[in-house]
Order: sequence, then C-alpha cells, then structure tokens
Amino acid sequence: MAVTSGTEALAAALIFGLVNLLSSGSVDVPVLGRVTTDEGGLGIFAAVVVGVFFLRAALVVAHDTVLYRLCYGAGAELEEALLRGYLTLPPRTIRRRGHAELVRNVHDTVTSVVDDCLIPSVLAVGSILTTIAILAVMISAAPLATVVAGIVFLPVLWLTTRGVRRPVRRLGEAVEASLADSLLAATETLSLAGDIRMAGRAADFGARFGTVRRDLARAYGTDQVIRAFPRLVAETVLVLLVVGYVAVTRARGSETAAVLPTLGLFAYAALRVLPSLISLAGLRHSITASGPAVETILADEPLLRAGSNPPSGAPAPGKMVLQDVTVRLPETGRLVLDRIDLELRRGDVVALVGSNGAGKSTLVDVLAGVLPPDTGAVTVDGRPLEEIEESWPTQVALIPQHVHLLDADIPTNITLDPSGRSVDQRRLATVIEAVGLEPVIDRLGGQTVGEDGRMLSGGERQRVAVARAFYRSAGLLLVDEGTSALDDAARRALVDLVHERRERSISMLVTHDPELVRACTRVIRVEAGRLRPESPAAGAAG
Repeated sequence: MAVTSGTEALAAALIFGLVNLLSSGSVDVPVLGRVTTDEGGLGIFAAVVVGVFFLRAALVVAHDTVLYRLCYGAGAELEEALLRGYLTLPPRTIRRRGHAELVRNVHDTVTSVVDDCLIPSVLAVGSILTTIAILAVMISAAPLATVVAGIVFLPVLWLTTRGVRRPVRRLGEAVEASLADSLLAATETLSLAGDIRMAGRAADFGARFGTVRRDLARAYGTDQVIRAFPRLVAETVLVLLVVGYVAVTRARGSETAAVLPTLGLFAYAALRVLPSLISLAGLRHSITASGPAVETILADEPLLRAGSNPPSGAPAPGKMVLQDVTVRLPETGRLVLDRIDLELRRGDVVALVGSNGAGKSTLVDVLAGVLPPDTGAVTVDGRPLEEIEESWPTQVALIPQHVHLLDADIPTNITLDPSGRSVDQRRLATVIEAVGLEPVIDRLGGQTVGEDGRMLSGGERQRVAVARAFYRSAGLLLVDEGTSALDDAARRALVDLVHERRERSISMLVTHDPELVRACTRVIRVEAGRLRPESPAAGAAG
C-alpha cells in the first residue's frame, strides 16, 4: 500500500510539473535537473510521466489482485467454518432457527461482511495513505489553496456521512430481514411446487415471493442512492472551490498561465484524492450498513471453533434407560410423553406402535438426542445423555420417513464421504447387495441421483436410506416409519440386516407393518403419552 501511495504522490507531482512546463516553458525536476521545452526536454519529461503512470497501473493491478484474493479467500474460509459449526448444532436447534436462516448466513451474510466491511476496511488504509501523500504534494505546491479547501471540504463531507448514518443502519437491518424472508418464501414454494400447482395457487405464491423481493429491491435501491450522496456533495463542493480559486486569483490580477499549474494539480487531486475521501466516507457507510450482518456472524462465533473439532466416537451402548421422562412440544407446549420409563438393552429389536400423533416420533427424537426431555433422565450405560451429547450422534443411525439425498452417485449417498478417502469398500458392497441397489446403480451408469434423488423412485430412495444406516454399524438403529415405500423383498432384507446385527446394537422400529412387528423381540404401544408393552403377536394384530 505504501508503494502504491508513493507512486500516486509521484504521479501528482509529475502532473503539476508537466502543466508548469507547458505554461512557463521550464521546470526544475529532481534527478533530471532543469527541463525546458527546447531540445526535446518536453518529450523526455512526457515519457517519464507516461512511464510512471504505467508503473502505477501495474502496481495497482498487483495490489488489487492480492487484496481481493486474500479477502474473498478469507470469506470462503469463514463460510466453510460456519457451515462446519452448523453441522455440530443439535437437530432441534437447526429446526428452531430454520434452514432458510442458516443458508442465508452461510451464503449471503458472510459475502455481505466481506464486501461491505472487510474489503472497505483494507482499502481505507490505502486511501488514507494516498490522500496524505497527494495532500503533501498539494501543500508544497499551493499551501493556501489546499488549506482553504481542506477547511471547507472535510467538514462538509463529515457532516454528510454523519447525517445518513441512522438511515443506513435501518437499511442494513431491512436487507438482512428481506433476505431471510426471500429465502424462506422461495424454499417453501419450491418444496410445495406440485401441491401449489394442483391447488391452482401458483399466482398467489408467485405474488407472495414477488412482494418480498420488491421490498429487498427497494432497500437495495435506497442504499445505492444514499451511497452516492456523499460523492455528489463532494464533487459539488470541489467545483465551487475551483471556481472560487480562479475568481480570487483573477481578482488579485494573476495571469491565467500562473493559475494553470495549480488547477492541473487540483484536477489530478480531484481524480485521485476525491475518490479516496469518498471511499473513506463509503467505509463508514458500509460498516454501518453491514452492522447487522457482522452481528449475525459474531453471534455464531463459538460455532467457528466447534466445527474445527469433530466429535470423537462414543462406545456402542449396552443399555439405555429412560426414567420418568416427560416431553412437551417446544412450539405448542402440548404434552406428548407423560412420565414414561423404558429400558433398552443391546440385542433388543423393539417395535414401536400406536396411532398417529401418539408420540412415537417424539420418543425416537429423545433416544437420538435430538429432543431433551422437560423432566426425567436419559442415561446410556449409566451416564447421562447430556454428558455424551457431542459424541452420541456417532452411535445413532436413523432411517427416516423422508429421505434427503445428495446430487451424487448412490455409493456417495450411502457413505456420505464425497472425497471417498475413508470408504470401506467391502462393507459398502455388502450393504448395496443386501438392500438390492445393484440394479439401480447399473441403470444409472455412474450418473448422480439428481437433486434430492429425483432420478429415483420412493422405494429406491428408502433403500438408499437403509443402506446408509447399516453401512455405519451404529449402536442404536432407529427406523421412523422409513419402510412405507419398500416392497416385500426390501422389507425382508431390512429384517435380515436387523437380526444379523442384533447382538451388536439396539434397534427400534416405528411401524404399522404387521410383518415387521412380528419380526421384533419386543413391542411397545404408545398411547396417550404412556408406554404399554405388548407381545409381538398382539402388536401385529393391532
């Protein structure tokens, strides 16, 4: 930065000298000595000026290349660390905060911090150095005019930027809120695209999204107008100063030729110093506008460290006990589980049955560590679950009803290892064969499954979920009605896998399928928030 600022000052001095040479016919230049328009002096001086400007351009390009790569690289590192941190959040926290908010933070908020805070802060240092260097040249060439310009110009610029500070802060808040609303509206609309189309409500949802985007557009437009305001004021004041300077010098009887060098210097200063001063004013504007975005990132700052330390694996559970557990839904406060007691041991294959809304999925969430009980205790081999909360997910495998897939091939969707460096190929091949995914892989021919598995049928998606769960060999297997789309062969394969690993894990299946119920060693019915043991035959019948 110091080198580029020095080059700017040298360029300003050379412009002053060139105009002086043209107006008076001679000028004293360090190193070159006295230069006149005779004997090619003008050509030599002009060549030096051109050379300095080429050097200045090269230095600016090199400086900007390094600056922007470093700043945007830092932004990418921050986005990666933030996403890693979000992956350490309990699922209940992710649900509470919402996917739209977290996606906005990783995708848009960090970019806003880099564009509107980090880069302007770094550029401000260069702007300050450049301004000081050029002002030094101006003071040496025209001290009185420079001092007068500073006395008039700087307070006006300061008052202008101060006057827009509060509106800018409110705009920053409006932009953050509108971005969150926009992402939420788009996500919800596209997720329900089929239902919306069949209900004939496409125009309504389009209008809803358009309203949010227009609010965001108004905020962006107003922001750009306010950003331009200090520049317009500064340019107007500068023109007034130049006109005033010419009028004063003419009134004092000075010749036009004597005024030209100073005007040339001021013209270059307008080209270089004015943008630097406006950049400093813009820095204050940007930092104020990015305040809500910076505060959002700072609020998640502890997660940046958490994401860099992956949890160590927990030992496979031998016994899991729920004692006097009560759960109310956080959103509504409705009582779902009422003082339940449950003991699970390694080797248990438990069918969890009951009507819709009875609390089966809530119990699964408690066992998975997703939902802490309001009262009561959950222990694993005698240790409270909250003591091993960070490592417990490594021992839980879940086959959900709604399967989420990557836009990758089937093996990657099973292992969840995009790099493939730690894949156990033998285990992978075993689970693929066991759940009958080989024909699907052959059909795709190495292609990806598409966004969220759109190339697969519902049953094929659930086969991938089953393979994903059994590939991990976790100590607790939870099947939350994740077999509804499986055919008879796939359900039998699931039962075979469960019993094959029975001695190494605890398995719980939430199901309405009589065949799966009969394959379990225990049946528990959830009814009115309470648990009632049943025999496998009775559970299959009910």
